[in-house]
Amino acid sequence: MTRRLSPGSLRGELVLPLGRGLSNALGPLSGCGLRRLLLASAFLLPLLLAACGGSGSDPATATPVATVTLVPTATSSPGYDFLYREFGRERDIIWRVDPAAPGQREQAAVIPHRTGWGIVPSLSPGGRQLAYTSFPEGALDPASQSEVYLLDLESDTRELIAEGVDLRLPPVWSPDGSLLFLRRITGTEVMILQVELTGSEDSPDRIRITLQADLTDVLTFVPVGFTADERSIYLAQVQGGAGGGTVLGLYALGGTPPVSPASRAIPVVRLSEDGIARGYALSPDSGRLVFLVQELIEGRLLFRASVADLGGGSVAPLPTDSLGDGDHLHPLWHPDGSRIALGQPSSAGEAAAVALVAVDGGAPSFLAPPDSGFDVPLSWAPDGSYLALISRDSADPGKRLLVFVSASGERVAVAAGVDVLVVGWVRR
Repeated sequence: MTRRLSPGSLRGELVLPLGRGLSNALGPLSGCGLRRLLLASAFLLPLLLAACGGSGSDPATATPVATVTLVPTATSSPGYDFLYREFGRERDIIWRVDPAAPGQREQAAVIPHRTGWGIVPSLSPGGRQLAYTSFPEGALDPASQSEVYLLDLESDTRELIAEGVDLRLPPVWSPDGSLLFLRRITGTEVMILQVELTGSEDSPDRIRITLQADLTDVLTFVPVGFTADERSIYLAQVQGGAGGGTVLGLYALGGTPPVSPASRAIPVVRLSEDGIARGYALSPDSGRLVFLVQELIEGRLLFRASVADLGGGSVAPLPTDSLGDGDHLHPLWHPDGSRIALGQPSSAGEAAAVALVAVDGGAPSFLAPPDSGFDVPLSWAPDGSYLALISRDSADPGKRLLVFVSASGERVAVAAGVDVLVVGWVRR
C-alpha cells in the first residue's frame, strides 16, 4: 500500500540530526556523462555515485518492492518512522516507512531533477523542511555549480537558497535549524559556506564564507557533527601538499568571520598521518569519532576502523581482531554509545552479518545475517530497535535490498533494486 502524505502528517520530532554521522551512499555510476572531478574530492566518490543515480528507474512508476510484514514484538514497535531518498532517473521520491509495517510506506515528496543526477537530501531538526543539493541543467562541475533548495514537506513548496555549491555534501543543519553549512570546491579553493535561514533574504550577510583554503593546503572540509553544547561544529580537514593526512578541527558557530576564515578551525586531533580518512560517525555524546582509513595489511590495501577520543586527542584502532580479514564497511555508533555496528564483506561464499563491536574490547556480537552476500549499515533507530542497512549480493553486485534488522533478530525487506540515501528518523 502506497499513499501520499496528507498536509500535517509529517509533523513530529526529528531524532537523527544529519551531523551525527554523515552516511556513505551506495550505488553504481551511470548516466553522468561529465568530466572527472577534482582529485581532492575522490574520497567522497560513493556519495557522488549515488547522486549520479545508478541503475534506478523512475520510482514513481516502476519501483520494485519486496516486503514482509513483521509480527510486532517487544522491540518492533519503536514509534519511529524512517525517511529515505529513492533515486529515479528524472525524479527522486522521499519515502516514509514504519519498520514494523514496511508494506505501508508513505510518499513524502517527489523531487524532479536533471536526468541521471539525483538529489542529496538533509532533514531539518524539526522534521518539517528538507534541504537538498541538486545539479542544474547546463552546469558542468558538480563541485562548484550545484544548487541548494529548501522544501517544505507540509506545503510542498520549495525555495532556491544558494548556488555554486558542491552536490556531494548534504546540507548540514545547525542543531537549532537556523543555519545551513554547505561546501564549494573550485579549481583552486575549497570553502565552507554558512547560510542564515532566519534573517532577511536580501541581507548581504545571509550567505558567507566561514572556512576557506587553497587546495595546495587543504583538499577538502567535511562537517561531521556538533559538540555536546551545540555551539561548535567538528570538521574533518583533508590535508594537501606533501604532508597529507586528515585532521579533525573545531569551528565555533556564530560571530563575525576574521580576515582569514580558515584560522577559525581549531585543530582537535590528527586522524591519519598520510591517508585520507572517510566514513566519519560521531558518538551520541559527541565525545568520540569512529572513521575509516586505508591501510596496507599483508600486501592488501584495506579500510580499517579507528576511534578518536576528542577530549584526550588520541586515536586507537577499533578492537576487531576476532573479525574477518577484509575491509570494514561504514561503521555506525549504536545509540547506547558503547558499541559500533560494522559491516564486513562476505568471504569464501559465506554470508557476512553486521558485527556489533564493543569500543572498550570484548567479543563482538552479530545481527541476523542475510541468506547470502553481506550487509552495509546505514542508520540506527534512536532507541536501537532497528538498524536500516543495504544488503548486497557478492555474486551480483548490482543486486541490493533495503532492509531493517530488529534487535530481536527479524529481517524485513523494504525495497529491492533501489539506490538509497538516508534522510532520517522521525517520531511517529
